[in-house]
Amino acid sequence: MLEDLALSVAEYYCKKNNKFLKSVGGGIDNLSANYLSQQIISVVKKHSKVVMAAGCADAIPGGATVAITAIIASTWKMYYDINKCLGISFSENFLKSVASGIVSNIASNGVGVAAHAGANLLSFIPVVGNIAALAGGVAANRASIYTAAVSYLKILEKVAKSGGTLNEDSFKQYL
Repeated sequence: MLEDLALSVAEYYCKKNNKFLKSVGGGIDNLSANYLSQQIISVVKKHSKVVMAAGCADAIPGGATVAITAIIASTWKMYYDINKCLGISFSENFLKSVASGIVSNIASNGVGVAAHAGANLLSFIPVVGNIAALAGGVAANRASIYTAAVSYLKILEKVAKSGGTLNEDSFKQYL
C-alpha cells in the first residue's frame, strides 16, 4: 500500500513539475517517478527505524512517554522530508499541526494508546515483562509511523488528483 501511494504521488509531481530530468524526453517520466517514490519510501523507512528504537523505551516503567514523543517528532520530520523530496514548501508550524492532527487521529482509535499502556504495565514485571514491553513498544511505534505516512500520502494524492495547486489552503480541505 505504501509503495503504491508513494508511486502515485511521485507520478503526479513528476508530471506536474517536471522535477527530474527536464531536458530529457517524456519517456523518462516513469523512471523519475519510480526514483522519487523510492526516495519517499526511504524517508518512511528511516523514520520507522527511529521510532522503533524509541519504542524500546517501553521496556522501562514509564517509558511510554518517550515512545509517544518520538512518534510525534518523527512524524513531523518525516512529513518535512517527504515534502522536501517532492519540492513542496509548507511553513514549519503548518506541518507540525498536520503531524499532530494525524498522530492524534491515530491515537484516538485507541490501538496505539492501548499498546503503549499495555507495554507500560508489562514493563513492571522483571525480565519477561520488560522483553514483552520492548516488543510491544517497537511494534506499536512502527505501526503508528507507517499509518501516519499512509495518511499523509493519501492526502497528498487527493490534492494531486484534484488538479489544484498544493498549498496550505488546498491541503486543509482534505484534512
